[in-house]
Amino acid sequence: MNSCCPCPPCRERFLGVVLEAGDVVFSPWTPRRADRVRATLDVIAISGPQITVDLFTKNTRGTGNGNIVDSGTSIVASTTGRTTQSWGPTTGIGLRELVRYRFTIGPTAGLRTNVVFRMLPPVWYSSVYVLPPP
Repeated sequence: MNSCCPCPPCRERFLGVVLEAGDVVFSPWTPRRADRVRATLDVIAISGPQITVDLFTKNTRGTGNGNIVDSGTSIVASTTGRTTQSWGPTTGIGLRELVRYRFTIGPTAGLRTNVVFRMLPPVWYSSVYVLPPP
């Protein structure tokens, strides 16, 4: 079995990750590619808990887990399917040089439950600036 390489396509998405109730996991850091990002969570299977995806950011020289971009802007899913969210310069603290996801699986009352999901490759785009006519 081949191990995953650190090439960009492997680092930008998870393919069929399984997490259990109560888990909190961070994705690897990835460079910001524009001032806005649209991220899509694809829930393949879910048995009970809810999954929450938050976006964290920091500068290259920063240490630790970074800061949550906006505690009020998350991807939340409790059923199968896709859910999309956008973050940009006016969302919370905005995006710094590096970004990553935090995946949180909600707790359940003593039941063994899990979520199977993946993140689709993010869509990076810049804000549109309209110049006044000359």
